[in-house]
Amino acid sequence: MRYVSSRGGVAPTLFGDALLAGYCADGGLYVPEAMPHMSAEWLAGLASADFVTVAEATLRLFVGSEEVSDGELAGLVHAAFATFHHPEVLPVVALRPIAGEMPQCVKTSPAQKTETWLQQQRSAPPTMIAELFHGQTLAFKDIGQGLVCSLLELFARKRNLKVHVLVSTTGDTGPAAIEATRFHCKEVQVTAAFPLGRISELQRRQMTTVRAPNIRVLPFEGEGDDLDAPIKALSLDLPFRQKHGLCSINSINVGRVVTQTAHHVWAFLRALEGAHSHAQSVTDAPTAADFAERTRLCRVVIIIPTGAMGNSAAGLWCVASGLPVYKLVLATNANDAVVRAVRDAMLERQPMAHTVSEAMNTQLPYNFERLLHLAANGDCSRVRAWMAAVDRNEPLQLEEDVLFWLRERLLVGAADNEKTLKCIRSTWAEYAYAIDPHTAVGLEVLAVMRQPGGSLAEDGGPPLAPVCLATAHPCKSGLPRPACPRARVGWRRWRRRRARHYARARTGPRDCERSSRAPGCPVNGTALVIACETASGACGTAPENSPGSPVCMRNAPRGGELARAALRTIS
Repeated sequence: MRYVSSRGGVAPTLFGDALLAGYCADGGLYVPEAMPHMSAEWLAGLASADFVTVAEATLRLFVGSEEVSDGELAGLVHAAFATFHHPEVLPVVALRPIAGEMPQCVKTSPAQKTETWLQQQRSAPPTMIAELFHGQTLAFKDIGQGLVCSLLELFARKRNLKVHVLVSTTGDTGPAAIEATRFHCKEVQVTAAFPLGRISELQRRQMTTVRAPNIRVLPFEGEGDDLDAPIKALSLDLPFRQKHGLCSINSINVGRVVTQTAHHVWAFLRALEGAHSHAQSVTDAPTAADFAERTRLCRVVIIIPTGAMGNSAAGLWCVASGLPVYKLVLATNANDAVVRAVRDAMLERQPMAHTVSEAMNTQLPYNFERLLHLAANGDCSRVRAWMAAVDRNEPLQLEEDVLFWLRERLLVGAADNEKTLKCIRSTWAEYAYAIDPHTAVGLEVLAVMRQPGGSLAEDGGPPLAPVCLATAHPCKSGLPRPACPRARVGWRRWRRRRARHYARARTGPRDCERSSRAPGCPVNGTALVIACETASGACGTAPENSPGSPVCMRNAPRGGELARAALRTIS
């Protein structure tokens, strides 16, 4: 498998070179020279496989064996997902209406449903939720970052290189990159920058409390994507990039998009299985013909909460490779550049709106360039002309053939803050299931599209099997917990389980026994608060005894002691 620039100014290169480069030398983004093929036989063989097997098979399509052997790839994939906290790695659960006695908060809710509504819900395939947040930092970025950083380490050792990763994060990318490299990547250094006041307190602590020699964290004033242009300029400065081994692992890096294709295949397989299990017509090991018949009898829709569109690009690469998805639904918040582009044929930058789904905030999604390359059928000269206008901050009028290609495969919609919060409340009231704001954006857009007259309204065709990608655990949003006794019990149980896990994996039992929470310091399930936000602060934090830097643990190990204790524990 070889990769080329979306703008056509770079010779075809292997995956390892594209991974280490980040941006192409001509300012474009790396894309496959030719898409692989996901046949019905290939998909049928994975229908009953676990996620690790699906991920390994999917990555094999995009990464040649001459660069990463089968044994190396299997080892990387197994190691990347061994730290996930759920036995299925990425469980896919069905949203089913509450039956029997409802909690008081649901009984008094205006969203209380009748028995007729419950019967209607049970008669159709349920909406599925792909929980992508069971990694170390409780966000879907753990999936891609763990594999990408492991691949960077592999290629750095093979080529005797040092890699310096530069990350600008709106909340989840930075913590995932830090967690993936802090202990096991000796050849990879990370510098993560985040916008002050634009991420949750939990996300900030996941970065600023880390004590590791290869990690640097820097806050900056501004919006989440203000550093995109400076990072791109540094990446295109070839002497500077080579001198410092500079690399970006935001979703501009082709490795991020490649690794995220795996959970699209997984979500599709589980949604298809759930729909046919609902119809009581599923077999354990379908043949290629059986699998093709399943896809004909059911229309799988994948809902993607969308920011910089790396996840969307991965989904479209799967569709272009033959994954029989009926539609991809790109759901955005008030920063809806992609919605305006597909709906109004106009791609342009607009002022940033502040939302409760901060990780999706972007003025102009840079991965839209990869979508344009697909829509233009690989015509790099057209993409180069379009992106030259975008780089000059000029509005881009999309052409008819591009719009037709996008609208044939994509549906787009947006949800503002009020609708997002309403969806969080109603999802808990109707299904007793807690979601984060980004997932709520996806479910709200789906609900609007399924109303009469909507893009996914009942039309007499095969039933829809929607699956929404849940990109973060609800605790990461910083929003209040659902006001229901059942929610509080579940939350306490989750916190206790996470605390025990991180106490074992990060500090050791004796340090955990001495831990004590300072007044006013919130308890949550992350290792960083439990283990290492000490009075002296860390890189990018406030100094000792300053506001916002409480002591969360007495006698906490300092500096390298924490890393050594953790390494002893996990080895």
